[in-house]
Amino acid sequence: MVSEKKMVSEKKFFILSLLVVLGIFVSLNFVSAAVSVVFPANFTNQSGSIMINVTYVNSSVDITNPVKVNTTFFYNNANLGQINITNFTCYSASCNATWITTGVADLSSGVFAVILGNDTDTKAAAANSSTVLVDNTPPQVFNANFTSPVVSRNYSGAIVFNVSVIDVISGIRAVIFNITKSDGTQNTTLIGVREGGTNAYSVSISGISFLDGLNYNVTALVNDTTIGGNRNNTGTRNPFTIDNTVPTVTFSCTPNPVNSGDTLTCSCTASDATSGLNGAAIFTKNPSTTGTGSFTQTCTATDFAGNSQSASFSYTVASSGSGPAGSSSGGGGGSGGAVESEKKTSSWADIVPETPAVMKNLGKDYGIKEISISVNKEVTDGKMTVTKYSSNPAEVTAKDGAVYKYLQITPQQNVKDNIKKATITIQVEKSWLNPKGLAKESVAMFKFIDSKWKELPTTYREEDADNYYYIVDTSSFSFFAIGEKVKVEEKKAPVPVKEVAPQKAPEPNLAPAEETGKGLSIMVWIGVLIVLIIIIVMGIAYWKKRHY
Repeated sequence: MVSEKKMVSEKKFFILSLLVVLGIFVSLNFVSAAVSVVFPANFTNQSGSIMINVTYVNSSVDITNPVKVNTTFFYNNANLGQINITNFTCYSASCNATWITTGVADLSSGVFAVILGNDTDTKAAAANSSTVLVDNTPPQVFNANFTSPVVSRNYSGAIVFNVSVIDVISGIRAVIFNITKSDGTQNTTLIGVREGGTNAYSVSISGISFLDGLNYNVTALVNDTTIGGNRNNTGTRNPFTIDNTVPTVTFSCTPNPVNSGDTLTCSCTASDATSGLNGAAIFTKNPSTTGTGSFTQTCTATDFAGNSQSASFSYTVASSGSGPAGSSSGGGGGSGGAVESEKKTSSWADIVPETPAVMKNLGKDYGIKEISISVNKEVTDGKMTVTKYSSNPAEVTAKDGAVYKYLQITPQQNVKDNIKKATITIQVEKSWLNPKGLAKESVAMFKFIDSKWKELPTTYREEDADNYYYIVDTSSFSFFAIGEKVKVEEKKAPVPVKEVAPQKAPEPNLAPAEETGKGLSIMVWIGVLIVLIIIIVMGIAYWKKRHY
């Protein structure tokens, strides 16, 4: 009984094992190709012609009885569903299939899956798919998308480039601002930075990177994130002009001095060779003369880039009962030896550490060609005033030697508090030096510090037909003088007179003499001593003979 049951169980186990083996054989014979996607990579953005490349193994191939295996390339279309692209038949143990999507109209922009199938097991092949994003549309950018710079605007100081761009399919990879001169010559390229989560990209650059007075163009080069790299470079902003030079302003009033109640007439001449003046210069033509004393009037001119320059003129109103005030031309001395002064002021909307603020066009009467100021941090609405005097002002003493100009440089407080360094370029007329017999090396700039004039390091730079030019560095401003270096004569210190003590009579010294050539030698002293001893002995003997 037991043996029969055992035989039945062994038969069932044999039959079951045989079925399993046959099942495995059949499964192996009909297993689908092992598909591997080479390109495109999964979850990538593609544009243009897309190459699809796969490798697969024909597991059903029998050397004695080859079986063909078809591999189908197809993709999912949102509207049309699954669309077959092409078929490949494999009779070998392994195959490689490549297809380029050129000319397929159905591959429009949007997400689709590259699915690989075959006639034996579509599901197995579908598991080996690559999902890609097709984007054949360039980003959108138009001229109107620029918010800065503005067409035909003049700029000084730091310049901001700003543009808004859109790419609704694959997104923006990079925005590059390509800046060229008006003749097409390349100037620079700047990479825009996205402003938070907005569509705006911007970058700022110092105006020192551009040449003064030239026109420039900017083009936005916008790339999306596809591997092919769709680009739009049609957004441009043409032109904008760089102007970092302040206007030239000349201002004066006559007569000076003027009697109280008389008419004082002021005239102002302004010009700007780069961007032009933004309106007429602002000043008072006939200031009031009802009061007496010293007064100052100012004329201000502004160019289209926002650079401003002011010139001031000081005058005296005398009492009408003191007699005719007389008149003086230019910056003459006035009555009573009054010190004439004239001012010029420059203003800047913004001073940044990367770009020095430069005050120019003061005129040769000031003895300064330009002043360049570097700051530690950004300063808004900065101003600086330069005042020239006909002689030393009351606040300072007269400098020794010949003086070319007395000046006072006064920065506004917010500029003064943030000055890192200032470079002053001074100019001295040759016609002032030559009659005095002074060489160009004899000129220096002096600063009034601690109630005295201190010479500043003054470096000769160049010359032209009329002037010598020098560079002076300083970290602060005060009263200044430009003039002759003063040679300080070295005073010789008095030689101390040694007091001679009265000489005393030499005392007898029986010690051996150490001084050669002076006094008696040691042998002489011995001889003298022997003679003295003999005299003493003889005296004693004589004394005893008489008394005994």
